[in-house]
Parts: sequence; structure tokens; C-alpha cells
Amino acid sequence: MQINYFKKRWALYWPQFVHFAIIMMFIWLLVPTIFYVFHLDGQSARDGLTLGLNVNTSGRLNNWQNVLSLFERNYGLAWFYVGVAFLPLPCYWLFAIINALTVGIVLVGSHPIATLFLGILPHGIFEITAQILTFCIAAQITKYIQQSIRQLCQPTQCPPAIQWSTLLIDMCSIVPVLYVVSAIIETFVTPVLLKGYL
Repeated sequence: MQINYFKKRWALYWPQFVHFAIIMMFIWLLVPTIFYVFHLDGQSARDGLTLGLNVNTSGRLNNWQNVLSLFERNYGLAWFYVGVAFLPLPCYWLFAIINALTVGIVLVGSHPIATLFLGILPHGIFEITAQILTFCIAAQITKYIQQSIRQLCQPTQCPPAIQWSTLLIDMCSIVPVLYVVSAIIETFVTPVLLKGYL
């Protein structure tokens, strides 16, 4: 049963998941490089973002309200991405690029390696996985909408197929669990790890 479950997810998401991951990681590296080569003001760029990356541990530890706030923001955005996916445009790529640019700007600074491994990856492994999974779900929906529109224009085409139940189950189980774990790590662990570096 579990083997079939994972095989089904692998077939449904894996190719797109890899594409999103590669492009997002490329942008992570590209942004700091651009800031360095052109001597841009990285601090101003970071100050202009609302990143939820607070290195001040005062008031953060044991703050379950912060966990809830991070979860609500991230999971709410996930449903927004899915909602926008019903437009016949691949808007999920825009959101994926914006998220990657945000991470890239966070890495602009005097301690990019420490920021990546101590400030982003501990919770980002879960948060970014949830984001990419959401983008994959959004891509499935957008593809279905596009195929449905083509079918209206060319009725001879085969009707499109989509695994609605699978997508809904994943959005209501896997994605929120990943975001909860991410929010807990970002609240309780990340500030402690970053305290000595930033």
C-alpha cells in the first residue's frame, strides 16, 4: 500500500519537482553573484523584504503564536498559489521565481554560507519542499485548465484527466505538515543557530 502511494506521488510530481528545485537553487546562487559583481547594496534589498527571518531570540523562544503566524502565512500563500492556478497561465513559475529571489537576497551579506546552512536550510528543507510541492500541484491544475480550453476549441481531442483527490489530499496533509515542522524550526531553532553569526 505505502509502496503504491509513493510510486503514485513519484510519477505525479517528480519531474516537475526537480525542475523547480534546480531553477530555484540556480537563482539562489545567481542573485548574490549579481549583487557582488555589480556592487549593489544588499543590506537595503534585505531591509526591503518581509522575510520572517528574525535572528533576535528575545520573545521568539516558546512563542507558539509565532509558529501559528508563520504557518498561517505560508499555508495561506500555498492555497493562493493553487487558487491562481485555475487561470490558464503558468503563474506558478512567477511565484517560484519570486520565492527563489527572496532566498537569494537573504544570502547577500557577509556570512552567506552561515546564512544558508544555519538560517535557511534547517527549516527551509521543509518549507521549500512544501512550496515546490504546492507549485507542482498548481502546475497540474493549470495544465488541466489549459487542456480543457483546448478541448472546447477542438472537441475531437480526448478529454483532459486530473487526479483531483490526490491533489486535494496532498494539499490538506503533506503540505501543512511540512509547513508546521518548518514554522517550529524557524521559531525555536533558527534564531539560536544564527545568533553568533548575524
